[in-house]
Amino acid sequence: MREETGAASPGGAGATPAPSEVGEQHREVPPHVFVLDTNRVPLQPCHPARARQLLDKGRAVVHRRTPFTIRLKDRTVENSEVDGVDVGIDPGSKHTGVAVFTARGGERRGRFALRLDHRGALIKKRMGQRSAYRR
Repeated sequence: MREETGAASPGGAGATPAPSEVGEQHREVPPHVFVLDTNRVPLQPCHPARARQLLDKGRAVVHRRTPFTIRLKDRTVENSEVDGVDVGIDPGSKHTGVAVFTARGGERRGRFALRLDHRGALIKKRMGQRSAYRR
């Protein structure tokens, strides 16, 4: 016997894939932890496992939880090697994408990605609902 599909199914997911599932496959990138020196100057982001080691050894403290940022107790930017970090912004009509990436040896590596959803369509819809109440 066939299972139900569509919005009436218990999962409620529907048969049509979400727009993010269509097209190019998304590669999951492990999140990186932002790092600050003793003077709160940004250093190179590190892998979560490295941050955990620094916290366990007492060489770092948690500076902020969102986005997760640690502050090193024993290092400054003068005695550290820091790659250039660039920011890319993709303004769109419905969403704006922001990405932080590094370029080392001609290879660009994404460090942090953020998607901001615009509220323009939602505001227009709600304004239409409000005007309908007045009729």
